[in-house]
Amino acid sequence: MKLSEVCLNIVDCPHSTAPDEGSGYALIRTPNIGKGRFNLEGVHRISEVAYKKRCARITPTVNDLILAREAPAGNVAIIKENMEPLALGQRTVLIRPNPEKVNPDYLVYYLLAPKQQNELLGRATGATVAHVNIPIINNLPISLPPIENQQKIAGILSAYDDLIENNRKQIKLLEEAAQKLYKEWFVKLNFPGHENTKIVDGVPEGWKKVSAEDYFEITIGKTPPRNETKWFSKTNGVKWISIADMGNSDAFILETTERLTNEAVESKNVKVIPANTVLLSFKLTVGRVSIATEEMTTNEAIAHFGTDKIFIREYLYLYLKNFHYDSLGSTSAISTAINSKIVKAMPIIIPTETVLEKFSNILKPYFDKILNCQKSIQDLQSARDKLLPKLMNGELITN
Repeated sequence: MKLSEVCLNIVDCPHSTAPDEGSGYALIRTPNIGKGRFNLEGVHRISEVAYKKRCARITPTVNDLILAREAPAGNVAIIKENMEPLALGQRTVLIRPNPEKVNPDYLVYYLLAPKQQNELLGRATGATVAHVNIPIINNLPISLPPIENQQKIAGILSAYDDLIENNRKQIKLLEEAAQKLYKEWFVKLNFPGHENTKIVDGVPEGWKKVSAEDYFEITIGKTPPRNETKWFSKTNGVKWISIADMGNSDAFILETTERLTNEAVESKNVKVIPANTVLLSFKLTVGRVSIATEEMTTNEAIAHFGTDKIFIREYLYLYLKNFHYDSLGSTSAISTAINSKIVKAMPIIIPTETVLEKFSNILKPYFDKILNCQKSIQDLQSARDKLLPKLMNGELITN
């Protein structure tokens, strides 16, 4: 069969871009479509008027699938119960399974399996970015086991995604709690002992207003020339962080898309940063903040805030997350950017070590739990991805 024969509808998105209005209905763009589930962190939002226009052809509902036609092509996620109303963003496709022919949860995993991904992407068009068009989606060959087996397989894989989602919820709650305490202590200035502390030059007595380089060792990453493949590796060498890697993670960087070979690190004199170094992106996408979990390297768009005072990690991370980078200006006419000189000169308020240590003592367990949740997600994703092709090939469940 073809995919269109087991679906009630396959509907392309409106071919227009809806601007982010800051509030209202969630607009699903390709970055919001994960492998099985949606990521609504930072989702664009639109008004009711815009929502109705984008849903004129079809309104996404429970058990519908939304597939990314490009960037990254082939990702697909399912709308679960209790989700807020969603609208189709550009370069997305709604797939409505016929439940009499295919289990919706099974179909989302079926489309994510290597064989179907190869089929979709192998026929994709586009010289620089893979683009999956509607005829390719409609005519995708489908071979399905009995519905009972589909339900069993979907139940096994959904259990992994449910656990992943629970870990993500825990991370969000922990981050919200950390943000709340940060703002209470360092924005509202209700820190321990504030009642007996004078305000001098706009900050509590004993606190310092310094430039970043006055307190931290600020270093910048590097990208070796890509005309020689020996500098880069997928599996060997030192993990090399890109801005995309920072965007794809929560607080901590566990994995990177690429690594630098040891030869590249030595011969190109690339800075290797230790674990717990706080990182800031300052080109193209300004203001992403992450924490290294081991010795790592980065590209030239990322600044490293080095210090031997581990108790400042939580404060620095939250300070950089809350900093207003537009106050630093821009050095680029074509994109938002600041340079390394500006990063080194950026103002940072440093509380007393007593306050910092008290803050760290409270928040370090929060950050430890976030790291553990991220590791659990990584393990669950790995286990699910190993099971997926075996289940789809009928190796573990037979008819």
